[in-house]
Formats: sequence, C-alpha cells, structure tokens
Amino acid sequence: MANHDYDLLVTERIKASQDNLVGENENYKLYIDYVSLNGFEFLQFNVMSQLKVKTLKGCKVSFISRNQTILLESDSLEIESEYSNALQLSIFTFDIDLEEELITFINEETIDSVEVQLENINFNIPLSHFENLRQVIVIQEIDETEDDLDNVDFEEI
Repeated sequence: MANHDYDLLVTERIKASQDNLVGENENYKLYIDYVSLNGFEFLQFNVMSQLKVKTLKGCKVSFISRNQTILLESDSLEIESEYSNALQLSIFTFDIDLEEELITFINEETIDSVEVQLENINFNIPLSHFENLRQVIVIQEIDETEDDLDNVDFEEI
C-alpha cells in the first residue's frame, strides 16, 4: 500500500511539474520555473527521464548559445530522482540562483541548449521551446516591478 501511495504522489508531482517546457530530446524533458522565496530568486529545473539520479555533490549547468556559454552550479547539493511506475518516468529537481548575468544572457542571446553535468552523467538538452524560458524571465521582471511598487508610499506622491 505504501508503494502505491508513493507512486501516486510521484505521479502527481510529475504531472504538476509539466509547465514551462523549455527543451527536450529523446531521453529528457526539461522544465524551468522562476521561484522567489524570502527575497532570493532562483530557477527551478525539473528534468524528466528514465534516469535514476542520486548525488550529494549538486550539478553544473551550462547555457550554450552560438556566441558564448555560461556555466553555473546548482544551489541544491542533494539531488535525487523520484520514479513513477504508473508513468514509467522519473523526475529530479535542482535550483540555480538567478543572477543578473544569466538574466541578461537569456534576454540577449538565443540559447541553443542546456548541458547538465552530474557526478557520473552529462547530458545536453536542445532548447526547442526557448521562448518559454524567456517568458519565465519576463515573469520574474514583472514580479520585481510589483515588489518595487509595494514599497512606494503613494500618499507622498
């Protein structure tokens, strides 16, 4: 019974994580979301595949365009996949800090692919839906503008 309940939870998590598809190939699907928590901003990566991952060393992520590459390290050191028997699919998640350099890079470059380097596995995912990544950045910029407006004392204006 516990395995069935766990499988249901993982299945629901996978289904809920399927917003903002930015890239895919025959083995992987990459979804990226913007998250703001306690004043910290980061991108949350959800990778779906058959891959079983377990590491305490985090990963490195390269954003690759025709003109340059930016290499960042995950904020998450512990990365472990969860597997859904019902979907025959696993999901693993990690975060990277959303830095101004990356925002500028995403806004100014056309990113062709993202390479993920885990402890024993490297894979490259073409960003076939790059516009969705740009949209995530636009949402972040709108969120920051709303935060700035929250700090304005309109009675003084």
